[in-house]
This record gives sequence, structure tokens and C-alpha cells, in this order.
Amino acid sequence: MVLIMPNAQQKLREQSAIELKRLCHWFVSAKNQQVPDDIRSRAALVLFDDIGAMVAASTEPQIMSMHTRLSNEALKKQSTIFTKFAPKSDVLNAASANGMAAAWC
Repeated sequence: MVLIMPNAQQKLREQSAIELKRLCHWFVSAKNQQVPDDIRSRAALVLFDDIGAMVAASTEPQIMSMHTRLSNEALKKQSTIFTKFAPKSDVLNAASANGMAAAWC
């Protein structure tokens, strides 16, 4: 959140940007053999748990309503909303819909 705080010190903002850039470069260049098995296993568990929560929440009336709205508003149908019918939406709306569902349960 430091990057979007209007009163954050410029030096702290710059350092945060540098560190985030380093993390992103590492992430895209990481190979399976560079990541220890226990870390990979834990990451898979967290990912599958999050997807399971998204699907489980997808039958809640509030989530269904939001999924329908965000799917219908999409300019491009390029990303999946995790539901029984797997509707497509644009990247931002799909991320919003999936994120809301993941935190619902």
C-alpha cells in the first residue's frame, strides 16, 4: 500500500518499487528446480484451497449476482470466473469476482 499512499515519503516509495520489481523478475524467471519441494507443495495447497473456496462460494446468492453482473459488463471475454458454468469476463472483473468469492467462505 505504500505505493498508493499520497503522503508516503518519496524514498520509501522508490525502494518499494525497486523491491517489487526485483520480486517480479525473480518470479517470472524461477524454475521448478529453484523452488524447494516443500514450498512448491505449500503454494499448490494454498492455490487449490483458494480455487475451492471460489467454487464453493459461487452458489451464494450475493456471489451469483456479482458474477452475473461482472460477466455481463465485460468488454472482452478473456478470463474465467470460477463457477459451475465458468463464464468469461475481462481480466479485472474476473479477478474481482474470484477474489470476492475466495474471501466469502
